[in-house]
Amino acid sequence: MKRIIVAVVALFSATLCCSAQQRHNATYPDDPAYHQLQEGERGEVIKIKDFRSEKYFPGTVRDVFVYIPRQYTGEKPACLLVGLDGILMNATTALDWMIANNEVPVMIGVFITPGRILDGDKVIRYNRSNEWDTMSDRLANFIEDEILPLAKSQTPSDGRKILISGDANDRAIYGASSGAIAAFTAAWFRPDLYNRVYSGVGTYIAFRGGNEYPALVRKSEPKPIRIFLQDGKYDTWNPSFGDWYEQNLLMESALDFAGYEMTYKWDRGGHSITHGTNLFPDAMRWLWKGWPERIRGGKSGNSYVQSIIDPQKKWIELAAVSQGASLTALPGAKVTLQEGSTASVLDKDGKLLEKIHLKRGENIIGAAFDGTPLKSSSIPVKEAVKALVGDNGRMFVADAQGNIWNVEGKDKTVVGQCAGSTVDIAVYPDWSILAQGQSGTNWVRSYVCDGRNLSYGQDFYFLHSQGGRMAFDTAGLMYAATPTGVQICDQNGRVRVIMSTPSLKIDDIALSGNFIWIISAGKLWVREILHEGYVPCQKVQTPKSEGEG
Repeated sequence: MKRIIVAVVALFSATLCCSAQQRHNATYPDDPAYHQLQEGERGEVIKIKDFRSEKYFPGTVRDVFVYIPRQYTGEKPACLLVGLDGILMNATTALDWMIANNEVPVMIGVFITPGRILDGDKVIRYNRSNEWDTMSDRLANFIEDEILPLAKSQTPSDGRKILISGDANDRAIYGASSGAIAAFTAAWFRPDLYNRVYSGVGTYIAFRGGNEYPALVRKSEPKPIRIFLQDGKYDTWNPSFGDWYEQNLLMESALDFAGYEMTYKWDRGGHSITHGTNLFPDAMRWLWKGWPERIRGGKSGNSYVQSIIDPQKKWIELAAVSQGASLTALPGAKVTLQEGSTASVLDKDGKLLEKIHLKRGENIIGAAFDGTPLKSSSIPVKEAVKALVGDNGRMFVADAQGNIWNVEGKDKTVVGQCAGSTVDIAVYPDWSILAQGQSGTNWVRSYVCDGRNLSYGQDFYFLHSQGGRMAFDTAGLMYAATPTGVQICDQNGRVRVIMSTPSLKIDDIALSGNFIWIISAGKLWVREILHEGYVPCQKVQTPKSEGEG
């Protein structure tokens, strides 16, 4: 344990520009939470040495510590506190006192050191930045799938069984430096697992994309996260990564704008855990205040979010679907759900309106001019992935090779091409613009649509991650299915809104009426929105222009 503490101190000390910047406040109130209880009143800590990850970080080993408070009975699931970089900030001492004095609920602590790959005693690769700084759901999934089962398999000295609540409202996560951004990332990508975050001297910088968080927070539908930020005004400045304190200020500003329940404390210190350690008990009290009352998303200051999303209208699960299922929007708040050789026409409530049996290799790829499902076999384009059919019968068809065809009866002409394969195409409500999603890129291509011809194709809509299937609403906003939610672009091609989804990966999307459908994690979901989806066979509509922007 002593070796771990020394290593952590060295880790934070090494990032300082100079010792003169260490200007922490001279005195702090004496917090009773740091008065160590008598030995028989303290919780138990179980150490698991050199746990080897098999799935998410293969080959890495790390130490894991499981804290079980005296007040835990083993009869019902306890709340959870996850700590990164081991037992930082004298956490177990503070928890002993606060749990005993009913200042926080009874909770199990699970503390994790970052992974390393070893050859004997020699470190071949340090994995800390890869694990802590990466912006994805990988770390949260690693903790959920590998670390927590390990923790729950342990047996305290008195034989109590370790039970941990699966409710995100009963869970908190904390860390310092890269551990702080890791804690926020775990909650950001998996708010279904963590609703409470303590971030100390967080590195919201350009290590692995963390500098993008302020923008993403401003654009995203607010998530049910309560967050306590701490930093020092003399935190590190680095010529490659910028001003670390400034990035914390930007995070505070973005979270405030987006309506999060958030507080912050700055002192005059540098990149160390001195201030964060002194604040730890108060941070825990604030994060857990009012528990078990639920934490909810706030009201965003983003006018686009307000105009599109009604926070009272949540995603509704309609059905489990098979792998490879796809959606096609139909007029009148309806969709076609295709699973293999069967297609079902469904309404917004998931009610079956019609069953369609398809031939081998046949797919539903659009809505015909009369609003009925359009089969791929009815058009003369091989490997067609999407067809746009106007109310006057004009038709554009995309194939898997990246070609866009103009189709008139049995005649067809290539009118647009991209280097990669086509993911999807969608058309602006007045048919003046055709958008083409491309595999392997964050860009969506835009063509000027002149009658039955396409011209001036250029990469135009820029997404924060690679895009998938697309649709327009009647206001001329483009919706793209991405691994970080439904990204919604304005008329000038900029993401303005990121709509949260039940799980991150979205396989398909459709808009019709005031409803949006998605296929995600093997399920079909629907949600009511404040805008109206545009189905190409509907009457041409001219959205109000947003100007140059």
